[in-house]
Amino acid sequence: MTQRDDRFGGGSARVAGPPSVEEVAERAADLDITPERVLQELARMGFASLRDIVDWDEKGIKVKPSANLSDDQVAAIAEIVASASTGKIYRIKMHDKNAPLVTLGRAIGMFRLGGNAGQETDDDGEDPREFLVRELARLRARRAGGGAAPSDPRGEGTETQAPLGIPGTR
Repeated sequence: MTQRDDRFGGGSARVAGPPSVEEVAERAADLDITPERVLQELARMGFASLRDIVDWDEKGIKVKPSANLSDDQVAAIAEIVASASTGKIYRIKMHDKNAPLVTLGRAIGMFRLGGNAGQETDDDGEDPREFLVRELARLRARRAGGGAAPSDPRGEGTETQAPLGIPGTR
């Protein structure tokens, strides 16, 4: 029996939801997406140098012939802008370096959420949004109550939340 995803009407053979880990892995394998390929593409963008693609001086920029560019250099280019009238290239836009470098750093363990590499973190597995909502409620209660700190240092102890004035919270 075939399972169907009927998000757009029709029968209800299966409830729509996020794909399972196995489904994502299967799709990635079908598309030949591997961790190595993803890391390589991030490295192409993160470690690219504009000097490998163009030369410039007071007269302007001179783009190196595309036949002389490596696959890594071409992958680092986000956009090429040429004059409509002359066809002369006057701007090369490279991909942002920050996001790929941060992603690579996280992938190799250089960065951890809530701390620096090599430092222990105080992560108890709690949803960060829940923590923020609880802390905002604690601070609001402290302000409303004249500055008295709650007995529980984590701001817990009551099941009702103080109104926060933040959309989407109680």
